Amino acid sequence: MNMEKNRRILVIDDNQAIHKDFRKILASPVENTALDEAEARLLGRSLAALPESNDIFEVGSAYQGEEGWEMVRGAIAAGKNYAVAFVDMRMPPGWDGVETIAKIWEIDTEIQIVVCTAYSDYSREEMVKKLGNVDRFLILKKPFDAIEVSQLACALTQKWNLARHLNKLRGIIEERTQSLQAEVVERRHSEEELRQSQGRYALALAGANDGIWDWDFTNGVVFYSPRWKSMLGDMDGKITSTAEEWFKRIHPDDLGRMKRELEAHIEGRTEQFRSEHRMMHGDGEYRWMLSRGVAVRDSSGKALRAAGSQTDITDWKLAESRLRHDALHDTLTGLANRALLMDRINQSLERVKRTPGKAFAVIFLDLDRFKVINDSLGHVAGDQLLVELGKRLESALRTGDTVSREEPDNLARLGGDEFVALLDAIGTPADAIRVADRLQKVTAQAFYVGGHEVFVTASLGIAMGNGNGNKAEDILRDADTALYDAKNTGRGSYRMFDQQMHASAMQRLMMESELRRGIERGELRLLYQPVHSMATGELVEVEALVRWEHPRRGMISPAEFIPLAEETGLILPLGHWVLHEACRQAKLWQTEVPRLRELCVAVNVSGRQFARVEMPAEVAAALAKTGLCARYLKLEITETTIMESGDPAIVELNALREMGVQFHLDDFGTGYSSLGYLHRMPIEALKIDQSFIAGMGEDRTGTSIVQAIVALAKSLDMRVVAEGVENQSQVDFLRGIGCDFAQGYYFARPLTAEELAKFAIGAFVPGKTASSAAA
Repeated sequence: MNMEKNRRILVIDDNQAIHKDFRKILASPVENTALDEAEARLLGRSLAALPESNDIFEVGSAYQGEEGWEMVRGAIAAGKNYAVAFVDMRMPPGWDGVETIAKIWEIDTEIQIVVCTAYSDYSREEMVKKLGNVDRFLILKKPFDAIEVSQLACALTQKWNLARHLNKLRGIIEERTQSLQAEVVERRHSEEELRQSQGRYALALAGANDGIWDWDFTNGVVFYSPRWKSMLGDMDGKITSTAEEWFKRIHPDDLGRMKRELEAHIEGRTEQFRSEHRMMHGDGEYRWMLSRGVAVRDSSGKALRAAGSQTDITDWKLAESRLRHDALHDTLTGLANRALLMDRINQSLERVKRTPGKAFAVIFLDLDRFKVINDSLGHVAGDQLLVELGKRLESALRTGDTVSREEPDNLARLGGDEFVALLDAIGTPADAIRVADRLQKVTAQAFYVGGHEVFVTASLGIAMGNGNGNKAEDILRDADTALYDAKNTGRGSYRMFDQQMHASAMQRLMMESELRRGIERGELRLLYQPVHSMATGELVEVEALVRWEHPRRGMISPAEFIPLAEETGLILPLGHWVLHEACRQAKLWQTEVPRLRELCVAVNVSGRQFARVEMPAEVAAALAKTGLCARYLKLEITETTIMESGDPAIVELNALREMGVQFHLDDFGTGYSSLGYLHRMPIEALKIDQSFIAGMGEDRTGTSIVQAIVALAKSLDMRVVAEGVENQSQVDFLRGIGCDFAQGYYFARPLTAEELAKFAIGAFVPGKTASSAAA
């Protein structure tokens, strides 16, 4: 009997691009060689054995579940059944994936299903509950690659074809069995004809690699075919013809269920006997078996005998177990993933709801500065550290006091360097804090990765769960919020969540949304603070300072929104606007105000801006668009930014310096510097932080620091700009030690563009502040 080869596949997805991808992978003649290679590897066949014709998949497309159901029904009517259907989980506004699968299986029980989804709308257990415990569906996570799709298509169409072929063989067996039943009734159980019939259907089933059993209830004798015995490692014929030989090998946990399933069929309550159970192999290991059979009955319906087959499904069960495990565990560490963690938290919530007064805790752990490990030692070393950290955290949770002895899968890795521990048997917040302290201690111990000794610290956020209307998502969010607060307070610490943290998080979220809209709506404004020459009093440059003119709150200081912009990445579009606007305004002053023809403008650049390789090109574009000469633009960067960027920062600085752009090292003395780096960087001036200027005169230390910075700058052939100058005595002292430039309220507060143009008139005498400066 030749086995038919059905390669018809149906794709049910509301995204047209997905259909194009499937056709490109499965239906394109150009891709056929790669597909054949994948099929050959999967099925253990040589490539030469594959047909040389255009043996490609025939792919059908449906964009809603209802449409897919109609296509399946039409294919059945035309005798051209689909072998496999790739079904999306979300297809609004019609049926979702689960409903679509259920409808299709009502009309086609043989079609193989691959659930394609990027979401976890249903767990594997929920899908089994809704669709039944069947082996006809797999889950494919989006995004997927071509090989993955090709292998599934090859494997599942082959499985469909094999199943159809096997069904035909079983049809033959059923025909033979029915014939045998008729002969039993008509010829009074002719033993000779029965043995001949057994031989016929045993031969047919041997082709399907199944074992055969035949149980005569009248005398209790059970016939087991040689293949049935060999499946259990009996190569010497030690298995006798009794039912006990079967039952005693079944796993104790499965035996009761198997007997109930067999009894149900013998009593006529089921059409067929079917049971999946574990059986002891001769090597001492259990293997999964699928036993199926039908009973032969007399005219009164009493079962006289039953015959059937046994299939070894161990490999299927192992594959199913691996898929189930992989769907719920992190591939790197083997710990639970987010889906399994959320399920565990939900279980904890249900427990505390049933037991008033009980509580549990969630600890969110994140490594501090883990990026430094990846950047310096590489991602392989970083992964090794994460694996070792996972083991340490598991050990810390399972040892010590009873409170922290948690069950498996109560520690999860959510991705990157984020871990979450669920403390289900917790008593009080103090217990959770004690566990958090232990987790921090094991994290702080030395790691040995890639031949290096590495030390890391962790910040932790703790949230308590008491079942008071909370959801799993809320508990995890609260722990994450507490973690955020811990990192802001100081790395290597932990914080217990309170409602004020949630209010602050909501406020940050609202401000982020408003800032994003504010950038789009043009609510940002620039003010300009004059910088004067200490030798001549002349206005030589201005520093551009951004403000946010909120429609309800009015002018907002950068101290409120710049840190948020840095954290969220909004600093990039914000910095882009500041750079272009400052260059545009400087060029406008030079053109329209004679005394400002040589005015320079200084623009602050954040670490995130400076880290982008596109920074030189962005500066060049701003200068080209506004027409400002590069020598009139000065970029202010902090020493911390340069030190964190390392040698690439020097390359970027030199590229901009070659364009003519100058650099100021802002807030000098407040971060950390390397004199070796400082000597190599093309820095034109150091800016003394205003905290040092304010400390002059209060004690000798503050004055000495300012003198040392000026002396250092002179030795490196750099100029010095003092920030925050507020009185005449500071001006006199700075002039006396050779400070080149100064800015501060002594000269003027930050001014609007129009105010600065007016301020330029008569601005050459230090100490005289424009009347508009108070604005």
